Amino acid sequence: MIAIARRDSLRELVSGGTTLGAEISPEILNAIFRKDSPVHDGAVLIEANRISRCGVVLPLTQRGNVPFEYGTRHRAAMGMAERCDALMVVVSEERGEVTLMHGREIALMHDAGELAELLQNLTARPPMSLPAKIRTWFFANLKYRLAATGLAALLWGMSVLATGATVRIVSVPVEFAGVPAGMEIAGQSVTRLEVQLRGTSWLMGSVGLTGLVARFRLQDAAAGPVRLKVGPDNLDLPPGVVLERVSPETIQVRLVRHTP
Repeated sequence: MIAIARRDSLRELVSGGTTLGAEISPEILNAIFRKDSPVHDGAVLIEANRISRCGVVLPLTQRGNVPFEYGTRHRAAMGMAERCDALMVVVSEERGEVTLMHGREIALMHDAGELAELLQNLTARPPMSLPAKIRTWFFANLKYRLAATGLAALLWGMSVLATGATVRIVSVPVEFAGVPAGMEIAGQSVTRLEVQLRGTSWLMGSVGLTGLVARFRLQDAAAGPVRLKVGPDNLDLPPGVVLERVSPETIQVRLVRHTP
């Protein structure tokens, strides 16, 4: 999450964090947002075209109509955008999305080019004289455009390439649906599966993985033994959670014709 200051000061709205005072570069931002970085979960402040602080805590929004998929990170970005004129860029590693917030406006970016264009437009300076415009066009604007484009490309790459490193193993019950008319299940090899899942630490700690169920549909099955392979489609995993291993990998049920 990155807060880009415009006219309003951000100092009274944030708390904690580490003073940095560094130039904006992909190397520094990558180092800040690494999984093992102690300031990974906080926000980065960009003031006067420099990274002033990192790992800061932002105020949460008090709005009631927050999208259900938004967690603490997005709520903090909304809270900051509502209290000042800063531009808030939020990367969702789990959903592979980049969102730009300013004021009460929330815009989901579709690619790095769209994000770069919006950042350029929203950070544009007030109108100036023609000679000043010419000088700005040839010199200052080039710097801002390159910075905005580079930042957008970096953030977009983080949203697409970031992978979670947290692994959890859960026991999942097995359910069957769509049993053909006139048949019933006479036996099954297992009633639960051991599932190993991977995702980011934030997502793995926030979603209800204990409520997962392995579901199998039997509407096209014939009488006799039926062998079923277990895959992600049977588990209905939350976005950003990956199935790494399941035991057993296949289960077997036996269908018999129902006798009145």
